[in-house]
Amino acid sequence: MDRMLWSLPGPARLLDEIEADFRDGVSVVVAVPEGGPEDLTSAVRSRVREDGLFRWLPVASDLALETMPSRIVLDRAAGAHPSEIQGVGARAVATAGSLCETIVAIGPPAVEAWSPWRSFLNNYEAAARDVDPCKRPVFFTVLHGSMPLPRGDAGLRTLRWEGRMSQLDMQLFVALSQPEAGRDIATRLRSSLIVSLAGSDPRLAAELACCDLAGLLHPEAVLRRHARSRDWQPDGAEAAWCNGSLDKIDGSSVIHSAWLACMGRELALKRRIWEAQIAILFPWVEEQRLNWIGRLKGRLRLPMKTRFGEVIDDAASLELGEILHLVRTARPPLPYRQLKALERHTGLRHELAHIRPVGWERLRAIPEFVARG
Repeated sequence: MDRMLWSLPGPARLLDEIEADFRDGVSVVVAVPEGGPEDLTSAVRSRVREDGLFRWLPVASDLALETMPSRIVLDRAAGAHPSEIQGVGARAVATAGSLCETIVAIGPPAVEAWSPWRSFLNNYEAAARDVDPCKRPVFFTVLHGSMPLPRGDAGLRTLRWEGRMSQLDMQLFVALSQPEAGRDIATRLRSSLIVSLAGSDPRLAAELACCDLAGLLHPEAVLRRHARSRDWQPDGAEAAWCNGSLDKIDGSSVIHSAWLACMGRELALKRRIWEAQIAILFPWVEEQRLNWIGRLKGRLRLPMKTRFGEVIDDAASLELGEILHLVRTARPPLPYRQLKALERHTGLRHELAHIRPVGWERLRAIPEFVARG
């Protein structure tokens, strides 16, 4: 799943930005919310290895509790040749020959260890300005949650994992996660529901992918379990980016579905289910309408006057409800099974048109959804 994530357009674009900054001699700090991608550092390292222009030097951040960050970096760079170290401090790091064309990757810092590293990165940005950008070392680290960012400047860029997953990215992720899935209506509906409910969270998408169609139409239990895994509590708090409950998708702020479930916001969840259904089911219902018109043309007595006073004299303009009305009054009567099928399609269309999500109880009566539901 991890490699798949970084192959998507949005996440891959973040890697492109980071790589471009390294080439320009710019250090990068990326802020990621709690529960965000845990393998960003590995993805960046893999990209650097492919590029082949930089050396990757990992440094443990927790050592900053015992000594200065610059001393840690210089000792790590010198290795078996400590005599090569000239001085100490940010300037010594910027001009150290052993750190030329090196990416210093600071391990995920704990809250108490981050403060000295943050101060060092701010000082280093100023100390390294007159050093050739193609030669000076650059730094990289990932911060989780609400840890404070260093000052962004010409030689130090701060980025956020926010708005990095578009709806298209999630659609591709779901499709790539199920390469053997068919393209029948039930499978397409499942995929649409996963995309709508998962939002920008690949981990939630993977959990939802384990559900059948019935489970996706009533996902509250799965979503609440996901919320508990993140330690979200139904305390009425506002959704926030730092804990992963709020993100941007295609420019709009979107609350995590598990947060909605945790906070008991059932109407918002139902709206997402309906939005997923309308994208797939409405075109399918329209196909069924045209099929019914073709099959029943001899039974449809036109012109017909609707309850709104409109006169319909073209069968192609009939809605499913109007077709059902004409069939019920026609003689000879429509065979029972065909009548029930028409009623089910009409009921499905009626629910969608009134912005009500269609439940499994209604869908399971339609054969096309039972086959793979």
